[in-house]
Amino acid sequence: MVHIAVVWISVAVARIAGAAMNGGRRSSTNFFWAGVAGFGFGVCGLALIPISGDEFSKVNGLGLVSNAASTVETQDYSAQDSKDHYPVCRFRFNSLGYRDEEPSPALRKGRRRVLLVGDSCIWGDGIADNEETLGYLLRAELQRLSPGRFDVMSAASPGLGLYGYGRIVDGMSLLYPPDVLVVSYHGGDDQDPLDPQLLCDAVPTQPLLKKLFVTLLVPQHLQEASAAHSRFIRGSPEVRRYFSNWHEEFARKAQARRSRVLFLRTLQFERHDLPSPIELVDLPLKFRYPNHDLWYGKDVHPKPKLNRILARLLAAKIVGRS
Repeated sequence: MVHIAVVWISVAVARIAGAAMNGGRRSSTNFFWAGVAGFGFGVCGLALIPISGDEFSKVNGLGLVSNAASTVETQDYSAQDSKDHYPVCRFRFNSLGYRDEEPSPALRKGRRRVLLVGDSCIWGDGIADNEETLGYLLRAELQRLSPGRFDVMSAASPGLGLYGYGRIVDGMSLLYPPDVLVVSYHGGDDQDPLDPQLLCDAVPTQPLLKKLFVTLLVPQHLQEASAAHSRFIRGSPEVRRYFSNWHEEFARKAQARRSRVLFLRTLQFERHDLPSPIELVDLPLKFRYPNHDLWYGKDVHPKPKLNRILARLLAAKIVGRS
C-alpha cells in the first residue's frame, strides 16, 4: 500500500508543478516538466521505502535464497486454513540462513560430506523443531550406522525447483565440496521456470533499481503469473527441453566434482530417465501420500514420522556404497 500512496502523491506533485510553472495555464512543455517532477518524486519516494519480508531480497553470502542469517523465528499456523494442523514451529537458522547446524568448511580426517538440497519438504514446513527435519535425522542415522564417517549439511528453501537446486549445489560446492549429493526430487513439480532463486537472480543489482523492482512486487507478480499458467508453461517444448538439458548438465557437473548423486523421490509422478551418475531413491508406495499418518493432508509436506523413515532409507543407501 505504501508504494500506491507514493504514486498518488507523485501525480499530485506533477499537477501542482505543471500549474505553478505557467501560472495555471496549460502547455505541452509544462506537462512534460510536470511529468518529470512527478516521476522524480516517485522514484525518490520509492527508493526510501525499506525492503523487508520477501524472499527475493533475502540472500546469503553465496547469492542463494535463504532466511535471515543466525536468527530464530517462531511461527504459529493455527489461524492459517491452508495448513493442516501444523504445530507451533521454531526455526533456527545458521550463518548461511539455512535451517541447519553451523557449517564447518574443514572436513575431519576420514570423513565424507553429504549435502542435502531441496525445497520446503527438506527445509521442514510443518516440522516443529530443527531436530525433526530430515537433515538432522539423516545426520543422526548415519552416525548410528557408520560412526565418525559422515558430516551432513542441509541447504533448502521453500519454493525452490531444479534451477534453485542447481544454484545451491554450484554455490555450496565452492566452500563445502560434497562427496554425496542428495536432492529432493518431485519431477514435474520441480520444473518451474520462475522459481524463487531464478527470480532473485533476475533482480537488478544496482541498489536503486533493486529497490524499485522489489518494492513494486515485480518478482511476486511474475511468480503468480507462472503459477496461474503452470500447466501450459511446463508443457511447452522449450521448457521441457530446458529441464532435460538441466539433468544432463547437473550430471556432468557431478561427474566433474566426483560426487555421488542421489535423487530422493517421495511422490508419485511420471517417470523421467535420469542420466548417469544420478541414482533414483524411491520412497516405497505404502509410505507415499496420502498416508495421513506420514503426510500433512492439505499441502503435502512430510510429518516427523515420515522424515525418520526417509532418514533410514537414505542412510542405508549412502552407507551401502561408501
